[in-house]
Amino acid sequence: MGINFHRVHSVDVVNHATDMIVWYRLRWHDPRLVWNASQYGGLTTLQLWVGDGTGAGETSEIWTPDMTLWNQGESMQTSLSSAFASVSSDGTVFWSRPGHLRPTCKFVGLDSFPFDELGCTMEFGSWSFSGLYLRPVKMDAGFSIGGSETAGESFQEFSLERVSCRENVYPPYPGDPENDWPVLLYEVVFQRAWQPYTRGYILLQAFQYNTPPRLGPPPPRLLPSAAPALPLLRFLLLPQALLAAVASDFVIAAKLPAAREMTWFAQFSAFSLAYAAAVLVESCIVIGLYYKTSESLLPSCLRWASRRAAAVGLRRVVSTGTAAAVGLRRVVSTGTGEELDAPTREVSGAGAHAPTEFSRRDANDFRHEAEKDLNTKWQRVACAIDEVARWVVPLSYAVGLACLLAVK
Repeated sequence: MGINFHRVHSVDVVNHATDMIVWYRLRWHDPRLVWNASQYGGLTTLQLWVGDGTGAGETSEIWTPDMTLWNQGESMQTSLSSAFASVSSDGTVFWSRPGHLRPTCKFVGLDSFPFDELGCTMEFGSWSFSGLYLRPVKMDAGFSIGGSETAGESFQEFSLERVSCRENVYPPYPGDPENDWPVLLYEVVFQRAWQPYTRGYILLQAFQYNTPPRLGPPPPRLLPSAAPALPLLRFLLLPQALLAAVASDFVIAAKLPAAREMTWFAQFSAFSLAYAAAVLVESCIVIGLYYKTSESLLPSCLRWASRRAAAVGLRRVVSTGTAAAVGLRRVVSTGTGEELDAPTREVSGAGAHAPTEFSRRDANDFRHEAEKDLNTKWQRVACAIDEVARWVVPLSYAVGLACLLAVK
């Protein structure tokens, strides 16, 4: 038995199936087909028809061996074309048929996706006859690749990398100790084109972890009014980067089976997504510090809630009528002299309300010099954190990515 692998038609990783265009060849000896060529005018070769993919077909003229692809997704009787068999005068029969082999594969090597080499094993043997009656052996090496101008692949995701063939014999069943079951195992390896995945997915995620526009004053070529817009770009770019990474995962998931094993790309995607989330958290922290005007690190809503809780507690004490509690309520205040009551608005100008911590205001809209000084301090802290992150995050990401590439 021998197979010429013409080209790879398709590889379906999700459904564990492959489709290959092959020339399937069988050669055997049938003593019933021996004749003396000299008695027939020197006739040494006959072309006899074999229909329906088997010698048992209604139109078949000779017997053919019962050879079957054991892990077939489609029967070879329908996937291979019917063809003539060449019969020699010494009883040698050569039967070659073009068509498709569609095995169901137990893929190996998918854990390295998209840099994987997928291995698929095809098992050929007789389904009805044991080795006592029919024993398949390799025809020469058992396989060949190409041999015509139309063979091979181009502009295709998978290509045929290498093929090997070996003989294997399954031991007899306990109830039939004389009959073993010989088979031929073809191990086919497919090489995936990894370049589209690198261009479309890996590079996209490799660059989305980087910190977007920095904090601080705008470059000289920009107007001063552009300063507040630069930090806001983070809230536009970073969520989009995270969504792009998630969208890439959805696209890749459609190309892979849902399995418990993690592929290389799944590890890379989780690694990149974690860094993108870390950059998003870092950006939220530094932007919050950049516009901060209070001395405490607690958010204004928590500080207001704590003051309200304290005020409610003091009112309950005051309701007891003790003079000490009344004096205590006048003394206790926030760090800026603000009483522990609900926030009130100060009137400035012609009935206009001065901005409170809950009012909308620009970055330079301060109520007093103390807030301005505090904001300057927090801006220095935010810029320092930002500059450190610009070095630490890319370098640590590059080291982690190098480790992932080393073990792929």
